[in-house]
Amino acid sequence: MSQLYGALWRSSALIRFIVRTRQKGNFFGSILGQLWLLLNPLAQMLIYYFLIAVVFRRGAAEGIHPFVMVMTGITHYVFLQQCVQRSAESVVNAEGLLMQVPLEPAIFTAVAFLEAIRDLIVTLVLFAGVYLWIGPEISWRIALYPVVLATLVAVSWSAGLMFATLQVFFRDVRQLLGIALRVLLYLSPVVYMVDFVPEEHRALYLLNPIGCLFAILQWSLLGGPAPELWQVAILVCVLAGMVVAAHALYSRLKVRFTKAF
Repeated sequence: MSQLYGALWRSSALIRFIVRTRQKGNFFGSILGQLWLLLNPLAQMLIYYFLIAVVFRRGAAEGIHPFVMVMTGITHYVFLQQCVQRSAESVVNAEGLLMQVPLEPAIFTAVAFLEAIRDLIVTLVLFAGVYLWIGPEISWRIALYPVVLATLVAVSWSAGLMFATLQVFFRDVRQLLGIALRVLLYLSPVVYMVDFVPEEHRALYLLNPIGCLFAILQWSLLGGPAPELWQVAILVCVLAGMVVAAHALYSRLKVRFTKAF
């Protein structure tokens, strides 16, 4: 693991250069340019808000504005989604360069990760403004938010690294990942509060580690019900195992990347 991050640190200038180059290329000829970084997630939030608050006439619990509820989940879930999807394609898309130049393959995963971080920062600025405007009263629980955010970032990076490795050998990962992320969106409290789930099924529901993480996020920012300590313990064990497994898988298989191409 130390070798991986040492190589990424030595290549940090290259990583930043590729990120800047891609950013310019993505918005070349665009009228709105980087404004799309805000408009895309905002459009997704408004769609879910319309479905929950208008079509189904369901507001959030405890007097929380439905748009704040939706924005809390979508802001963080879109980061996870973008990070995993972009990272999964990162090594495969760079196969031509990796066949010619001896580079650390995870450099391209780091590029995808930094692009997702950039988008997250932009969206968080919008989220912070809306949260302070119409969100719930700030309590001491918000002190846990940096820990939740750091956990989400670590999980997103590890999942991206794992799927970037698997995608080299199993090209079906792209299709399966798209389905899995859509299913995970609805199996986790992203566009609804945890207390929307019937209490008799909530213990089983929160065995989903991402669901439990987003439940803690809601508890921190919105005052939703907190998971039990044993559920948090399972979350920590599963996510720690995922981090270790992702790095072990990459370290073991990266020497076979060029042969798989």
